[in-house]
Amino acid sequence: VCSSDLEPVERALVLDLLRQPGVLRGKGIVRFAEAPERRAIIHQVGTYLDVGDDGPWSEPEDSRLVLLGLRPVLGSLPRE
Repeated sequence: VCSSDLEPVERALVLDLLRQPGVLRGKGIVRFAEAPERRAIIHQVGTYLDVGDDGPWSEPEDSRLVLLGLRPVLGSLPRE
């Protein structure tokens, strides 16, 4: 599943999504609502999850998040 959006997203919602049992891998650059001027880099493999600050956005880019996982979990998510 791949999603992109220009609007900031709630950090808790993204972290809850990544912690779903069927999500095996996640990677992306996200604009969190808590700090919309900062780029957050997300890297998740299994139970390992790293969310780091990548500095300010240089221009208005979409948040992008790619998830790989088991069909029962990811099959119910919206796709773009």
